[in-house]
Amino acid sequence: MATVFLHPKRKTYYHRAQIPKKLRRHFRGRVELWRSLKTEDKDEAKLKSLQWETRAQRVFLTLKRHGATMSPLEIDALIERWMDAELEVGEDHRATHPVTEEWLFDTAMIRVSQMEDLNEDLGRCNYHRVEHDADEILKAAGLPPLAHDSVEFKRLCRKLILAKMDLLSIETDRWKGVYQDRKVNAAPATVVAPPVKKSPLFSVIAKKYLAENPRARRTADQVRVELDKFLKAIGGDRPIASITKNEGRTYKEHLIQGRGVSLATVAKHLHTLSGLFTWAEKQGFMNEGAPNPVKGLAPSKTESEKSATDIRPFTDEELLRVFSSTNFLDQKAPRPDRYWITLLCLFQLCRREEAAQLALTDIGAQDGIPFIVITDLGEDQSLKNKGSKRKMPIHSSLVSLGFLDYVRGLKDQGESRLFPQLQLRANGYSDAVGKFFARHLDKLKLSEPELVMHSLRHGIHYLHALGCPQDVAEMLTGHSATSVHDKVYAHRNLTPLTRLRDGLEKMQFPAVLTALAQEDNKP
Repeated sequence: MATVFLHPKRKTYYHRAQIPKKLRRHFRGRVELWRSLKTEDKDEAKLKSLQWETRAQRVFLTLKRHGATMSPLEIDALIERWMDAELEVGEDHRATHPVTEEWLFDTAMIRVSQMEDLNEDLGRCNYHRVEHDADEILKAAGLPPLAHDSVEFKRLCRKLILAKMDLLSIETDRWKGVYQDRKVNAAPATVVAPPVKKSPLFSVIAKKYLAENPRARRTADQVRVELDKFLKAIGGDRPIASITKNEGRTYKEHLIQGRGVSLATVAKHLHTLSGLFTWAEKQGFMNEGAPNPVKGLAPSKTESEKSATDIRPFTDEELLRVFSSTNFLDQKAPRPDRYWITLLCLFQLCRREEAAQLALTDIGAQDGIPFIVITDLGEDQSLKNKGSKRKMPIHSSLVSLGFLDYVRGLKDQGESRLFPQLQLRANGYSDAVGKFFARHLDKLKLSEPELVMHSLRHGIHYLHALGCPQDVAEMLTGHSATSVHDKVYAHRNLTPLTRLRDGLEKMQFPAVLTALAQEDNKP
């Protein structure tokens, strides 16, 4: 049933169609479809509504005929039947055809090429190469065809690619005379999956989980984005209790092969996801006794550390190249965010987001000592951890380069943020500056994986090398206290700024300062 109504806010007519109950799962549980008719004329709206109603009914009819769904067990059974048939074909061929060394070599090379193609398709979630075979498998089983853009069809294609890869490995061994027992799924193609508990959609549970397990704003945004990517990797949103271990593996493959992220990042995302499923199980949203879909899939700490890239600090010569470059010096007037955030990371040893989110009220003076406060009290500000909250003196090099003049200029203009030109993105305020710095390093031929913007903060080693006390170094850099004494009794907020200043001023970059000052003094 369709209706035409006038939208109260947009003042134009809309078409509204009721989605049949049996088809709502195809629309993520929605009850109605709305469509703007882009007119304020009621008669014209009625005519356009009839056209949209025809289209909607055509969609509903197609879904009724071809929108059948298949459970993971049914798909596994189909793939197993296909695998058995293909292996029998291979056995018949070996029984009836003579084999030569040349033929074995040629077929081995063909299998290598096929394996490479399948690996590439799997990593890119490209199913075009196996779609015809998947249609034939359904037809051979006497099942209706599935829409090629449906979750079930894509899952069938993905399982088929994995099965083809297994088949190539098994056939390679068998042509060499090596036969091994293969675990088979004896379930018939008509197997019925065990009943799945009715549960809320994954997206709904994710919102509840994040609400009850709050994180810093930037971290929470990144987690939300990654949870959305998880849903896309497994084919879309669905009840959380229906998500399987195989789909957990699909997501892991997507991270490693599809996106090429590091094993440390894979482990981080899988641990976050595992925590969500564990919480959902405790809240009663999962099937009792069902395994956590991603538990145990994360790479081990040893594997992650072996594959990790160790960030290193810049050498003095590299720092001079970075800060004396015309490309960097030319940023000061048009893009002060790029200029000052980079220098804050160097001289204040702060994280780039800590610098990018600063408000003008976070900069002040006490007993003649200018300072910066890193806090999460302002709008859209966040901290990495409890130890990140701190007050630190402003390095004398920044003062001599005119940083406080820049601050006064913004206050005179009525601004509230230190870098008002930066917009808040999913990765925080500093994402654009980080990308600029990466491009800057590329131009200077400093494109080593170990050198990134965070390498500036690794100047912390200068503090230690020059005799800065451990507790002062920790306070300046926003690291949590390492000793029980400092954790319980240090009371960092009572540490005099003079002591922090003495520690920070041990770190000097005279060549960098000279290059920057000379540029400022040019006529």
